[in-house]
Amino acid sequence: MSNKVLVLCQRKSGMQGNRDVSETVVPMINEYVASHFGDDSVIEYLSDVPPIDDDGVDYRFSLNRRAGNHAASAFIEDHTQYYSLIILNTCPIMLMDFTIIHQLLASNGLMYISGFPKQADFVIANRVYNGEEKMAAARHLFDTIGLNLYKKIDDGAGKRQSYKKRQSYKKQKSYKKQKSYKKQKPCKKQKTCKKQKPYKKQKSNKKHCPHKKRKYYKK
Repeated sequence: MSNKVLVLCQRKSGMQGNRDVSETVVPMINEYVASHFGDDSVIEYLSDVPPIDDDGVDYRFSLNRRAGNHAASAFIEDHTQYYSLIILNTCPIMLMDFTIIHQLLASNGLMYISGFPKQADFVIANRVYNGEEKMAAARHLFDTIGLNLYKKIDDGAGKRQSYKKRQSYKKQKSYKKQKSYKKQKPCKKQKTCKKQKPYKKQKSNKKHCPHKKRKYYKK
């Protein structure tokens, strides 16, 4: 079964300056597609360019969900999960609806932002930079797998990609409380010595005065 590829914002024929895009841009796109899927691919072109050349595109309308855009609504319904690769060649990133691209891509489908025929990295980087806010809003839809190459996140439609919660460290077991040493029995109070009775004052002996005159008895 051949791979289906959709190229947005690009004609497959028509003049660009002095040369036809079938000689400049288309060969580059064919080479890029072949590098991913080989030669077994069907490439379709969608653009809202004025109908100067009826063979210039396969689908001529703006790919959006605006009210009244019945052609886009029918296309989205008929091509849901249909394409293996969608190339945004020189598309205005800030105006793109990445939810539509996500819906059109098959499981594990790829989205590539290119700048053919001037495929300089700085040209594409500038285009991506100008649509940085729009790209940031689509991070839940696509994983970056290469330079300007994105892979569809199959479960990303309609919901934000939730960041994986960091694995919480297992709670360390709380240290067991060390067994408290048994309270030592308080030392027995030493018997306090009984207060000694104060020494009684000894009766002081009257000092014998040797010089005291003796009483003489009357004769």
